[in-house]
Amino acid sequence: MGRELPIREKIALAERLHALYRKDLEGDPVLAGLLRSYGQAVEESWGLMHRGRIPEICYNCATREPGGGCCGQGVDDWYDPYLLLMNLLMGIELKKERTFKECCIFLGDSGCTLKARYHFCVNYLCSRITGAMEPEELEALRATYGRELYLAWLIERRLMEMIPDPLGATR
Repeated sequence: MGRELPIREKIALAERLHALYRKDLEGDPVLAGLLRSYGQAVEESWGLMHRGRIPEICYNCATREPGGGCCGQGVDDWYDPYLLLMNLLMGIELKKERTFKECCIFLGDSGCTLKARYHFCVNYLCSRITGAMEPEELEALRATYGRELYLAWLIERRLMEMIPDPLGATR
C-alpha cells in the first residue's frame, strides 16, 4: 500500500472506505458469507479464551507490566485499513484514543475492543497463558485460532479484490 500510515490515519481511512463502499461490501454474497463464518469463529475463540481466563491474563499484563506486554503501544501500528474495515463491517466502533498511555489504542477497560485482530494478537500465547491452561484447552484454542485466521485472510483477500487501492479510492 506504499508508505506506512500512523494508526489514527489508518482508522480514518478505514472509516472513509466503510462510508464509501459499505453498501457494495455488504451486498457482496461472498463477503457476507465469509463475515458470517468469521463471526462464528471469533465467538468460538473468545468463548475458549474466556474459559481459559486469557483476556484477564492479557489485560493484567498489559496494564501492570512496563511497556504493556503484548498489548504495548506500537502493536496497533501493525493493523492495516483492511483489517480495521473488517471490524467496521462487523459493527465494531474503532477507538481513536488510548485508554492506557503505554498500550495499544484498541485495548479498553475490559481487554481488546476489536473482533478482527492482527494475527499475532490472535495466535501468540505467552508462558503466562500456556502455563494456566490444560493441554487439551490449548489444542482446542489453537485449532479455533487456525479457523479464525484462515477466514480473516480470505476476507482480507476479498476486500483487496473489491478495493485494490484504498488510498486512491478515498481521494
